[in-house]
Amino acid sequence: MTTLFVAHRLVALCREGLFLDAQLELMADTCVQLEPVTSIAENVSGLKAIQQKERRLQANIQELHSIIVSEPTIVGAFFSVTMHFDLTLYDRGRVQLEELVVYEVRQGKIVREQFFY
Repeated sequence: MTTLFVAHRLVALCREGLFLDAQLELMADTCVQLEPVTSIAENVSGLKAIQQKERRLQANIQELHSIIVSEPTIVGAFFSVTMHFDLTLYDRGRVQLEELVVYEVRQGKIVREQFFY
């Protein structure tokens, strides 16, 4: 799969809220997920660990009001998207979150996912 294909497929799945499916289909088993230095969220390595982290996050969502995912910006083996979430969390109430995510693709799979927020 090309970076272009991976980018557009990821956007399509995320717009449907299918984050676990996107991870399983598009990430390498050795993918690394990096959070901002100031975040309390942990960096994780490996598809299994990334999916466990996603399941914990999803378990805290009481209601997902909306997801907006931008079109990808693609440069070589990298692409980025912005994501906006309006959701109600069990532990924080209703929040709006915005993030920029940069992905690196090698041999048709995402090998690195880095969040900025």
